[in-house]
Amino acid sequence: MEKTKANLFTDPAHGADAPANAPEVKTAKEKSGMNTADVLVDKLVAWDVSLVFTVIGDGVNHITEALRKRKDKIRLITTRHEEAAAFMASGYAKYTGRLGVCMGTTGPGGCPIRC
Repeated sequence: MEKTKANLFTDPAHGADAPANAPEVKTAKEKSGMNTADVLVDKLVAWDVSLVFTVIGDGVNHITEALRKRKDKIRLITTRHEEAAAFMASGYAKYTGRLGVCMGTTGPGGCPIRC
């Protein structure tokens, strides 16, 4: 069926109001209640990661919140510099034999993470 101007403006796929009898469409996030950060942190927990070293920043707020919701399973250790977080994660991994995880925020802060 060819789209006409009349049904283009009533089609919910184009951002207009849905007809009264149209089924409610939910996003994957609304269906599961999870976002990408939740999936990431759940995977870290499944890999038996117990510590994440980081600098708090706007670019990682969703991940920080996901870590906060699972604080009984995984701890967040904050530092004042990304390179310190990287060195801490590296030292932790070398000393314990477990996976060391560091997280940097957006912008130039990602450059120092290289150990």
